[in-house]
Amino acid sequence: MKNETKTWLDYAAENIESARVLLDSNLFNSCLQNVQQCVEKLLKAVLVELSAKPIKTHSISRLKQALADKGLEAHITDDECDLLDTIFCPLNILLAVLFPIMSRMPIFAKSVWRLPGVWKKP
Repeated sequence: MKNETKTWLDYAAENIESARVLLDSNLFNSCLQNVQQCVEKLLKAVLVELSAKPIKTHSISRLKQALADKGLEAHITDDECDLLDTIFCPLNILLAVLFPIMSRMPIFAKSVWRLPGVWKKP
């Protein structure tokens, strides 16, 4: 096994363990994000082991297609891929939206972060 493959697999194992802890804590959104990341890293590990450069994407559908292009079938349905693809929200998109707004309205932004109950569990 290639060192890079092992690295991807180690990261995937960490994500699935995190998902288990989060699920046990009823933190479902974070659990799902870690499941998505685990699947993504497992698919990238296979691509690396096949001497293919992993594509720069978080899309499970695109990674599944990259494996198919190499003649391998990932045992994950298109519906499962679509579900996992809806979970990932690229942080750079979120930051691109939030930072310009926050930089123009620092007082408003700071007050929103301090609102009572905003970050408390329901």
